[in-house]
Formats: sequence, structure tokens, C-alpha cells
Amino acid sequence: LSLSLWFFKESAELTELSEAMPILAKAADKTPEETQALTRSDSLAQNQTNDNIANHHLQEVKANKNELSEVQAEKNEREEREARKREEEAIRLQLAREKQLTIQTLFARAEENLKKYHLTTPLNDNALFYYQQILDLESNNAQALDGINEIVAQYEVLAHNQLDKYQYRKAQQYINRGLSIEPGNKRLLELQQQANIIYEPKRAFKKVTDYFQKL
Repeated sequence: LSLSLWFFKESAELTELSEAMPILAKAADKTPEETQALTRSDSLAQNQTNDNIANHHLQEVKANKNELSEVQAEKNEREEREARKREEEAIRLQLAREKQLTIQTLFARAEENLKKYHLTTPLNDNALFYYQQILDLESNNAQALDGINEIVAQYEVLAHNQLDKYQYRKAQQYINRGLSIEPGNKRLLELQQQANIIYEPKRAFKKVTDYFQKL
């Protein structure tokens, strides 16, 4: 068995030697110039390989830089969006605070005029005017709507009091002012009907009296 292994090993070495011989012989046949050219060619090939490796590495570096730039750009854009949102929210809150302060000021003026019975006069400085200003800012403001209802109720009271004093013309003025705010107010319409029924005979009598006085 040992002899067989030795023989196999020797045969393999002889085979490798026989395969290498033509190459060595071919190299031995080359002139110095050919050998130098071959060496130079191998050197150029190696340089080209190195250049290819360097270019590939450079492309990878550039790709990584581009990827990082895109990530940074996305991050910057996201931060800018968040900053704009925060700024817009701050502006919205500031406007809301200013709006509420304005409403509070208008409401205070409306209440003051309501107490003074400045219901619809003087012009641009009365309870109705200020309540309407509040509704222009906030159309469903409950306090302003209640305030306007209170003005109509005040005109009902004033008209009724004037009817009790037989001041029919004055009563009609209050009734008309109240109806200009709430045209369908049933109580004011009833008072208007009462005022007309009571006032019409007096007005007819006055016309007759004036006629005879002119004779």
C-alpha cells in the first residue's frame, strides 16, 4: 500500500512538471524585449484593475454621499414642515385670543348700553350694534343672541307701558323698533294690533276736530 501511494505521488508530480515545461520553455524562448513588454503589459493590466477597483470604490462613496444627502434633505424638509405647523398654530392661538378679547370688550359695551336703555340708538353706539358686532365675529355666540332677545323684550315692556299711559304713538315707535329686529315676534304684533285699534278712533276724532277748527 505504501508503495502504491508513493507511485501515485510521483506520477502527479511528473504530470505537473510535464504541464509546466511548455510554459517554461515558451518563457525561455522570449527575448529580453518581449519579456519586458510582457512585464509592462502585466503591469498595465494590474494598474487597470487597480483603477477599476478605485473607481468602483469612488462610485460607492458617491452613492453613499447621495443617499446621506437625500436623507438629510428629507430630514430638513420634515423639520421645516413641523416648524411651519408650530408657527401656524401659534398664530391661530394668538388670533383666537385677540378675538375673544374683542368679543369681551364688545359685550361689556353692549351690556352698558342695555342698562342705559340705549337699545338701538344712538347710531353705532347702542346695545344692538355691539351685539351684532359680536355675531359678525362669532355667528353662534349665545350671549349676543340672548342680548338681542333681551332688547326685543325691553321694547315689549316699553310699548306696553306707553299703552297703559295712553301714549299710543310712542308705543307704536317702540313696537316698530322691536319688530325691525324680530319681525315675527307674536307679542309685539299683538301690541301693535292693540295700539292700532285704540289709536285709530282718536286719530279719526282729531281729524274731525281739526277740520271744524279750520271753518
